[in-house]
Amino acid sequence: MNTFKQTGLLGLVALAMAAGAAFADQDDNTAGERREHMRQMCKDNPEQCKAMMKERADKWWARVDTNKDGMVSREEANANAPRLAKDFDKVDADHNGQITREELEAAGKARMAERRAHSGGASQN
Repeated sequence: MNTFKQTGLLGLVALAMAAGAAFADQDDNTAGERREHMRQMCKDNPEQCKAMMKERADKWWARVDTNKDGMVSREEANANAPRLAKDFDKVDADHNGQITREELEAAGKARMAERRAHSGGASQN
């Protein structure tokens, strides 16, 4: 897979991870099994994985951005994405009270990098 595709896939994975509130109601065991299944599927079929992650992220965004202005306000986060609401100020990089998809993706990438650093830099590929 070329670097551009890897970067795009990483961005979608990061966005989906940052949007993890969609799965907050699952128990840890089910969520862990789902993550492992997705990890293996992404290794086996990166294009299918990319499409699924994009679809999941788009559905999550549509559910959270209730006024459809392309941004998530603090009120929308509080009402529809409690985990995002908890970290709202960290994700809202420009501190304008709105989270864009770009800010959410950047926060997800930063979170993934932090996890890699804490796990000794080991890649999950």
